Amino acid sequence: MAYQPYLIFGLNGGRFGLAAAVVQELFLLPALTPIAEATAEMVGILNLRGHIIPVIDLRQRLGRSRQPYTLKHSVILIRLHERSVGVIVDEVDNVEFIAESELATDVESHLTTDAEHAVTAGLAKHDSQLITLLNPEALMQGASTRAGLAQAEPVATSTEGNEFLAPFSAADQVVLTKRADALMTQSENESWVGQTALAVVGLQGERFALNLEVIQEFTQISQVTPVPCCPPHIVGNMNLRGEILTLIDIRQFVNLDTASTSQQQAVIVRVDDIMAGIIVDAVFDVLYVHPGDVTAMPTAIHAMDNAYIRGVVRDAGQTMSVLDLPQLLTHGELVVDQAA
Repeated sequence: MAYQPYLIFGLNGGRFGLAAAVVQELFLLPALTPIAEATAEMVGILNLRGHIIPVIDLRQRLGRSRQPYTLKHSVILIRLHERSVGVIVDEVDNVEFIAESELATDVESHLTTDAEHAVTAGLAKHDSQLITLLNPEALMQGASTRAGLAQAEPVATSTEGNEFLAPFSAADQVVLTKRADALMTQSENESWVGQTALAVVGLQGERFALNLEVIQEFTQISQVTPVPCCPPHIVGNMNLRGEILTLIDIRQFVNLDTASTSQQQAVIVRVDDIMAGIIVDAVFDVLYVHPGDVTAMPTAIHAMDNAYIRGVVRDAGQTMSVLDLPQLLTHGELVVDQAA
């Protein structure tokens, strides 16, 4: 069974989900700068480390009326096709793994008459909740061009005459402005796109982090067909919805014991033209970290340099290695040429 990670959040009493891979950053609502001739759904723009980010009201994007904002509202920063847009939501919950069997895709045609540009991509029945899944392509549609943002210069937030700030109390305006100033002036060493999404998986009692950008899905391993004359780390081939997929055991490449494994789950990854399944014991979570939080691998942990480990990151008091999947998959001895 295949499943995907979604960021779950609340809006107007309902539960919504966005593919975790497109979510780059989460922060509380800051002060925004309104712009002339913007569409009703565009609340304003944000100076995020010197880059102009359009911010939209998801309620209005869904065809509902705008409601007053509070200090508790959050912004989800979506990054897709080298463009970014902020989306205002009521509150952010957590990341949930939703199985393919929980998706109700047959309702799409009843939700909108324009399926190509529909904001709603479908529904999911997950943990006794009905979650509306959103289409990030539709959310990005025209977001950076509707008000000429491509030519806009970074601006500082001003409280004087600011229509966005006007409904707030003087004390709340101070808080919102401080939030905006912090986002504008954060360390230049941080990547402007903010946080990187990492999937946390388990292998023989250790936790490893994988960059979510190259992960297509997580799936249960079904029947495996052995491949003759292959090295031990090539476990075999699996049929994934009609596509033949090579399964790889990476334990020897990350200095783990290669004793037998239950081979229950696989992470399906794609790097350039290579697609493969990496066997793991468990999939735990999706973690959002700043690139600067990934530090060099301590030499005390591994006696020799490991070309497949980018560094380490800490989460909830635990240290885990961050794997370099592109390096791992393009290593000459690792992947079988499926066309051979």
